[in-house]
Amino acid sequence: MTRLGSLFAPEAPKAAPRAAETEQTIRAGATPGLAIADNSKVESTLRFDQELTLKGGKVNVDIPHSYRGDLVVTLTSPSGKSQTLSNREGGSADNVKGSFDLSAFAGESTKGDWKLTVEDKAKADVGTLKAWDLELTGTSKGEEPPPPTPDDPFQGLRDQALLKAIQGASSGKDVVSYNEARKQLFTNIDVHNGKVRDVYTHREINGGKIPNSNDVNTEHTWPQSKGATGDAKSDLHHLFPTDSKANSTRGSFPFGKVQNVQWSHPSGAKFGTDAQGRKVFEPPDEHKGNVARAMFYFSAEYNKRIPAEEESVLREWNKLDVVDAAELERNRRIAAVQGNENQFVLHSNLADRIQDF
Repeated sequence: MTRLGSLFAPEAPKAAPRAAETEQTIRAGATPGLAIADNSKVESTLRFDQELTLKGGKVNVDIPHSYRGDLVVTLTSPSGKSQTLSNREGGSADNVKGSFDLSAFAGESTKGDWKLTVEDKAKADVGTLKAWDLELTGTSKGEEPPPPTPDDPFQGLRDQALLKAIQGASSGKDVVSYNEARKQLFTNIDVHNGKVRDVYTHREINGGKIPNSNDVNTEHTWPQSKGATGDAKSDLHHLFPTDSKANSTRGSFPFGKVQNVQWSHPSGAKFGTDAQGRKVFEPPDEHKGNVARAMFYFSAEYNKRIPAEEESVLREWNKLDVVDAAELERNRRIAAVQGNENQFVLHSNLADRIQDF
């Protein structure tokens, strides 16, 4: 590893052998419970982060309705290809419930958002999109493994000595203004294929400009009311694009495991109380590790304590949702703007060598 200014640049890794192509089946489900009014349309989304070339599969739907002949049910793949599952079939019979074959999507990629749309085309009868799930079978592409992280520059250090060294690695950072930080999020750092995806509800908006804050805004993973002020307010390593309503629901509540749900989203985000009765917010599974590593970074960088109950959950999430290529790339983009990296992304096991944040 070489050091360029304040950035670490790992040497180019040797090519790794490609993995053998294997067949896998992946599953996901949702219970949106969306009311279907007369002459209206509802939508629900399931996201797969694993990329397979689809061979086949099925979608199971449970749509209680008093006149199924009113309904048009459509499934749309991440590429935009659609298949009509039921087109006003069944006349006056109740409910659309059962499995539908997905062979029409053969050859499609599983990765991305799959959208189920239910449209009521008539008056007098209503229903509910109660639940649905996808079972997709496909083959992996034998892609290269995620890029390796640099060698650990903090070998042998623990606790306060390690925290001090992590701070020292960021000594050259140049945090931009808050307005510039927001601009960077929505025009650069979180833009992929022209879109910005919010981390709590998985909504996508067009990138290229700062959106209306009443629609999509900027989440301070470490809340401003708990110390994210000054440079820390605009430190990109703990800022993420979020749906404004979900962001408002999270507020400044700690992260934790929700046992008694007061608010939830099909993405997996929840708000409610934990096993001890504390109000907590739980992000979707694929963002939990990102949250943990952003919190560890902020605590180390700005000498802020993480409450013991929250820290325990974050340590679990750091291992549950491991660093992937997308998080490494985001870390790299932030470093190019701000001049420092989140060492807990480069070396996620650093948290194990710090007894107490």
